[in-house]
Formats: sequence, C-alpha cells, structure tokens
Amino acid sequence: MPVGRPLSARSGFSAYLFLLTLDLIGTSSSTELEGFAEDDPCLQEGSGECSASWLQLKARRKGVKSFVWLSDIHADPYYGTDLQQCRNTSTSEHANGMLTCDPPYDLFKSAAAAAAAAAPSAEFVLFTGDFVRHKQDLMPDPYSNVTHIIERVSREVAAAFPELVRKSRIVIGALGNDDSPANYELNLTTENASNPWLRNAAEAMTKGGVLGHQFNTSAYNYGGYFAQQQGPLTILTINTIIYCVNHVPKSDPLPDDPFFQFRWLKQQLEKAAELKRPVWIVGHVPPGLETYGYTELWWPQYLVLYRDLVSHPLLAPWVAAQLFGHVHADEFRLLPGSIQGAGPILLSGALSPVYRTFPSFRIVDYDSATGRLLNYRVYYTNLSSTAAGSEPRWMLGYNLTGSYPSLGAGGGGSHGLTQSAYEALATNLQKGGTEFTTYASWYKTLVPNDLERCGQLNETSKHHCIGQYICGLHVYTQTEFNECAKSLYANKECSAVLGTQLGLESRYEPARHDHWCKVLQTEDFVGFGV
Repeated sequence: MPVGRPLSARSGFSAYLFLLTLDLIGTSSSTELEGFAEDDPCLQEGSGECSASWLQLKARRKGVKSFVWLSDIHADPYYGTDLQQCRNTSTSEHANGMLTCDPPYDLFKSAAAAAAAAAPSAEFVLFTGDFVRHKQDLMPDPYSNVTHIIERVSREVAAAFPELVRKSRIVIGALGNDDSPANYELNLTTENASNPWLRNAAEAMTKGGVLGHQFNTSAYNYGGYFAQQQGPLTILTINTIIYCVNHVPKSDPLPDDPFFQFRWLKQQLEKAAELKRPVWIVGHVPPGLETYGYTELWWPQYLVLYRDLVSHPLLAPWVAAQLFGHVHADEFRLLPGSIQGAGPILLSGALSPVYRTFPSFRIVDYDSATGRLLNYRVYYTNLSSTAAGSEPRWMLGYNLTGSYPSLGAGGGGSHGLTQSAYEALATNLQKGGTEFTTYASWYKTLVPNDLERCGQLNETSKHHCIGQYICGLHVYTQTEFNECAKSLYANKECSAVLGTQLGLESRYEPARHDHWCKVLQTEDFVGFGV
C-alpha cells in the first residue's frame, strides 16, 4: 500500500508537502471539492501554479477551512526509567517511543510541530482528551504528576501553535479517563458550584497557555463541559467520563443527569436549531462499544438519553459532526435508523502507541458556513522503522475521500460527510473487498490487528467476523449489540463472560476471546499477542 514521503516540520516544508500529495492513496472523490486534483500545486502555500478549475472552485468555496485534530497523547514523564508506564520493558533503543508503551514528551512535541507544518493555515486545533499516561496511579504523586502533565502538554500545544493561541483557537478541555489521579475517577458534585478536580485541570491548562478568553471557566469548573464559537460553528465539548461503566466512585443508583449535562446539551441543540447554526459535539469516550472485545463503554441509560437527543428529527440536522477519541483506532460510529441530515460520528487514532498502533494525527477540511466535514488526511510515524537516536519521520498516510469512494456514492458529495455516507461505507465494508482491506490496515495505523485477520479467514468466518464488527460500529447498548451479533453465529457457547461485571483490567481479553471463539467456532484462539 503506498504511503507518503517524510513530512518535515522544518525549513523546506512546502517542497516536501508537494511531494506528499503525489503519494495519496486513491484519487479525489466527489466528497472533496470538485474540480481539482489533490496534487494540484495551487494547494501549496506560496505556489503560483494554479489550475483554472481550482481558481474557479476557490472563488466559489472560500469557506473551506481546516483544523488539526490531536487525541490520546498519554505523555509519560517517566519514560525511559524504572517508573515508566510499561514496566519491565526496555525502551533504551527507542528514545521517541515504541509499541506497547506510552510515549515521552518528545514524541508529542514532534507530532505537534509536524501538524503545525502540515496545516499552516489551520483555523484551530482540537484535542479529544487523555493528556496523561496509563497507570497514572503508579506515579510517585498521582495528583501533582497528572496536574503537571496536563500543564506540560498544554505548553507544547501553545508552543507549536502560537498564532492560534493568540486568537483563542485552541479547543481543549475534554478530559480523558486517564486525566485524573486514578483511572475514570471524578467525584460527582452536581449540587456544588464547582468540582475541585475540574477546577485544578482548568488551572493547569490556563498555566499551559491554551485557554483563551472564550473559555467558559465557570461552566467547566462545574461539570467539565462548555461551548466555544469558531466562526458560525459552535463546538460543544462534553464530559463523557461521568457516563462510563468504569466511572468511579460508583453510584447506586445512577443519577439521572450528573452535572445536569444532558439538560445543558438539549438547550444548546435547541438553540442551534432555532438559530439555524451548526454544532459539533466533542468528547473523549464515544457512546456505544469498543471493538477490541466488544464491551460497552457507557451505561445504557445514559447512552439512550444521548442517542435520543442527537437523533431527534428537529435537532439532528444541526449536529454536523460528533468527534471522539479513546479507542486508539481509526473508526466511525453509526446511529441506528436513518437520521436525515445528521453528520458523522468519527473516532480518531491515537498519538500514543501503547495499544499497538503507530502514532497519528489528522488534518480535517470543513465548510465553515455549514460546519459540514468534507475530508481529512491522516499523518503518522512508523516507530518500528525509526533508527535509534533519530527524529520521528511524519508521513502522509491516507486521504479519506480518495480511499473510500463509497462515501461519495452514499451521499457524501459536495454538501459534506453525513451519517448516510458512512452507512454506505459500512455496507461496502461488509462485502470484504478493497475498501475493507484499506480500512482494516488503517484501523490500527498499519500495525497488524484483529480486523485484518477477519479478512484472512474463510468466507463463512470472514462474513461472521466482519458482520460482528459492523454491529459494533452502531451506537448500541451491550444488549442491542448482542442481539445484532447473535444472528451471525450457530449456537456456539463460549467460555468467556461478556459484560461489565468483570474487573476493569480483566474484562477486555475474555471478551475478545469470546468474539474469536464465536467467529472461529473453536476455543483454540491464538491472537496477535496484544
């Protein structure tokens, strides 16, 4: 599979970027701005070589802008020491990071510089959570260590994008499950004016220089959510940790509306519909299931409330996109049923290579007037081929609409990407053809993975395996997913136990075993060692 040439974050970038565009996977589809090729030199900063078609297009679509999307950094200040996240692993030959370990600051610093070089005209930077390494509770002083990491990562963002900081165009604040002293920890202080940890996190980001004058500190300190304007677009950042099945401390019974976030979100969407203004919803943990072991991420009662809101026929057309991280995989999600006019739900790959995925970030094109996403390009670095002592080499991986023609065929044309377009992509993926092969290879950013194995099975098992994955792409509760997947298999009983009754660290592997047992109809499953 062709991939891009190295991306330089230093001088001479324009020449490198022009060469990168020649290596795009696939060709431009109708979802991209029609009338130009991706290798048109007019796209390059400072170039005087513009085709007539591109000049005409540019005159028509001046509202096309781009943003940088970063996610799941998981910086480890103890990388390379006995206190690093990946204990008992030698990292001495991998100064910038390695598979199965959370990375040092240097990897993120390199990624941020490369992203700034790849998108010199970006409107803003978006971060969808997890500043902090895994196993944060094993650091010497979790409270102060986590606070310092949030501040340090914020400083690196500010240093890479100083002009966007000056213009208050850093969209940051969605906390991940590792962005607190213990995994998924956040006290529910709904009846109080502010939450101590959220206030502490906001102070750390303020010291890091990324919270501009638009930032609603009081709303964030209260519940970890806020609204931010980027031109005509409203970005609604929500707190997803409070809805997670792994959230601690546990509540029994679950509160109806922790921090009254659902009430706030409903008001924001109703306001957007009344004013006819597009909104994006941004968070860390997506609703639905993860697709490693197919276990649910949100409590069912919260998932249903959220799904009903974003599927409402009067509100859904104004939700131009929903953007999440957390899963360390390049994916999307589908709302059940046909939601007319709804934007896509996209999940970004991670900058941390801890879950066997090469670090990546995205440059996303969107229509600033409608808020509709148009296309994105994924950049990555292959840590396995980075020589000891060498800087990471960031490369253009793939172009979304050039790689998946069915997105255009599904209605994702000049009006932007929609749920309907991704439903068409899911239908095509289920066939197991060329688009599935491409999708599976980028699912974990070119690292061998379970989804690729699906495509290597006999036709019956392949059908079952991909079918279960398509079930997992839907925003389902665990019960709804089990019903969807049940029809794919014979009456095979497997020993693993699905559900959330298992401990946090133990439930993913048994669930993954259960999946492969059903696909292969045998208990003798040997995975990829992950």
